[in-house]
Amino acid sequence: TSSAAPLVSGIVALMLDANPTLTWRDVQHILVETAIRNDPTDPGWAVNGARYSINHKYGFGRVNAFAAVNLAQNWFNVSPEVSFASPVIAVNGTIPPPPSAGITSSVNVGVNNASFRVEHVVVRLNAVDLYRGDLEITLTSPSGTQSVLLAPRPLDGGTAIVDYDLMSTRHWGENPNGTWTIRVRDVFDDGFNGTFVNWQLSLYGNTGSNTQQVLFVNQPGLTQVNSVINPSTGVRVGLFDRHGVALDFDNVPVTISMSSGSGALLGTLTRMTVDGVATFDDLRVDAPGHVILRAVSTGYDPDYSDPFRVYSAPDRLVFLSQPTNAPVNSSIAPPGGVRVAVVDGAGVPVPIDGVPVTMALANNPTGATLSGALTANTFSGVATFNDLKVNRAGTGYTLSATSPSLTSAVSAPFNISPLNMIRNGEFNDGMMHWNVFDAITWQITSGVFEFYRNPVGESAVVFQDTGIPTGVNETLYVQLDLGNSSAVRKRVSVLVHNPDFSDLQICSFWLPPSAPMATYRMYMGTKRNWSSTVLSIYGNPNDGIGWIRVDNVIMYNMPGPGLTETLCADPRVPAPPGGADSANLVSNGTFTGTLSPWGTFGAIVTRLEANVAEMYRSFGTPAGSLLQNTSASAPAGMPIEIRLDLGNSSAIRQRVTVLVHAANFSDLQVCVFWLEPGTPLQTRVIRTYSTAPWAGVSISVYPSPPTTLGWIRMDNVSVVTKPTMTVLGVECYMPGSTVIPSMPPAAAETVVEAPPVFIPMPDALPEMPIIAPYTPESEAESSVEGMVTE
Repeated sequence: TSSAAPLVSGIVALMLDANPTLTWRDVQHILVETAIRNDPTDPGWAVNGARYSINHKYGFGRVNAFAAVNLAQNWFNVSPEVSFASPVIAVNGTIPPPPSAGITSSVNVGVNNASFRVEHVVVRLNAVDLYRGDLEITLTSPSGTQSVLLAPRPLDGGTAIVDYDLMSTRHWGENPNGTWTIRVRDVFDDGFNGTFVNWQLSLYGNTGSNTQQVLFVNQPGLTQVNSVINPSTGVRVGLFDRHGVALDFDNVPVTISMSSGSGALLGTLTRMTVDGVATFDDLRVDAPGHVILRAVSTGYDPDYSDPFRVYSAPDRLVFLSQPTNAPVNSSIAPPGGVRVAVVDGAGVPVPIDGVPVTMALANNPTGATLSGALTANTFSGVATFNDLKVNRAGTGYTLSATSPSLTSAVSAPFNISPLNMIRNGEFNDGMMHWNVFDAITWQITSGVFEFYRNPVGESAVVFQDTGIPTGVNETLYVQLDLGNSSAVRKRVSVLVHNPDFSDLQICSFWLPPSAPMATYRMYMGTKRNWSSTVLSIYGNPNDGIGWIRVDNVIMYNMPGPGLTETLCADPRVPAPPGGADSANLVSNGTFTGTLSPWGTFGAIVTRLEANVAEMYRSFGTPAGSLLQNTSASAPAGMPIEIRLDLGNSSAIRQRVTVLVHAANFSDLQVCVFWLEPGTPLQTRVIRTYSTAPWAGVSISVYPSPPTTLGWIRMDNVSVVTKPTMTVLGVECYMPGSTVIPSMPPAAAETVVEAPPVFIPMPDALPEMPIIAPYTPESEAESSVEGMVTE
């Protein structure tokens, strides 16, 4: 509002300068007539009984300053305001609890003046409810247009609605005659049935000077300068009575003029009606711009067309969005794609469909090949390319965009990062460069590595030490194809780390039974200098059932500064189910006065200090956690957001592993956060989803390593289900992370199972365990990373 109010005020000032005779109602009429539907894919758009586009969020759309000022110059002032008021309608009916549709009451309006057209509708309402914020009030006009006069208001705790005046403009231009119906609905069952006492309907509007009107039967559409408007149908104007009923009179002259726009309207501007319709099949405009037409006929009220665009001839192409730096054979498209627009000679976009645009490499320093869909047709003047890839590393590449008869465009330079750090990622050379460890059974079938975890042993892992160092604050990108040929669900945990596990990040992916191969991805940033970069792939559960399938493994060190977030892109993430966000499922996430109802598990020491939970991992087994089972349920595919403040008051670097999971650990997601010595409380955010139904949404927080040197601190914990939130898979945001995920979603899938145990390669220090099962396994200690089963 702080931005919109001065903008609209300035536009109205320009309108009044163009036509000082305008009243406040004339200003409203002009703004309604010239508004442009914004955010056209929003599902809230509807068309009312007078053919106006309406939206509870956007009203009539975006204000069009140019069209409004031009229409104001030739505006005929509306007639004086007229009104109608119903008597007070006594209802005194009980408002039933949900899921009932509520209680309704109707009034029949019969306005004597047939030319009455609604501008504003006001309902005066009286009702009582234990919690009036639970009430939703809707009004339906005789045309079927609905207005939500009062939406539910969770923070409105009053008990009575006394003489509330509720106004709507969604019925603008409608004929008021007929039945108006109000509905009062209780959206929350609080055990109390409210009462709908009474209501009164008041209508305010105008009357034209005539009892008949001309209306545009079809609207003029997008057209080029000096080209016929609507060449297949023409622009058609019909005769109607004040009730919107078509009249079939012949030989009534109808004249069209330009009410708003640049240049001149050309063609036959007066046509005679045939069966009540005048057809203008040769109209043209000789200059570009936004245009509104006006149709008039003697004895009939006039009508204005919707605004439409007249564009100059297409001249050239321009890049709207540029290709981005990417690894070899990865998409160079930014979110939304590489976008190329058609513009005229002045650089104004030309919103034309069906123009073929072809992409190629312009500057090609390495002789690389560009792959993907290289030709795309324009939609509204824009061609979009989503899957362009370059097969060789290099710097200074550019793209060229070409189209017949148009001047081509060249993109900004972009770079392709070096070769894959992983050798033999396709397993075409057997196990060359790869190692396996411990409780694993494996085989290679047609160039695909297959394995499962045996019932006995610490872990099943296949790993590769690349021998390539990675510096601090660098970004690593991992991509691999995973599948599951077994009849049971499997989980694959991808660990990227330095050789001694003193710095690492993890992504866990769930594979449904018989899941075909699909591409999974991981982005992460390093927090330390790594002497070598290691990729470890762990398989679970320890059921001895095969097979987990792995292929096409790549890992790149990406150009640019390191990420502060870790992003795990799961190609099987379902679309968000939709609905309202939950409240915070966690009880006492602020630790006010007590740690209760939080519980502890395993080797952990906790205390409450100034309403902040503090903990450290003690020596002993099993690995310790501070946890809470919220007892709330979540269906499969439910997006979940976790927020918590973490700090480290100790003099050593510590790690916090956060699990959000089903109460029985049959499904879980995990994020790892590193805390430098002396780190103050700062917010971390996890966005993820449930891959199976959860009987109890739970959160478990694991500190590491074992120490007696100080505390990990935690406060302000929230777990909220967000049914409209789109997630990549698992998103772990640290302080300084970007708000929008840095990595686009992967292909399309989901997963689940029990906690993994992490053991590194032989002769390396054991990894800090990520999960504590309810029945811990045997474990070994490390002064650096803690327990194996942590």
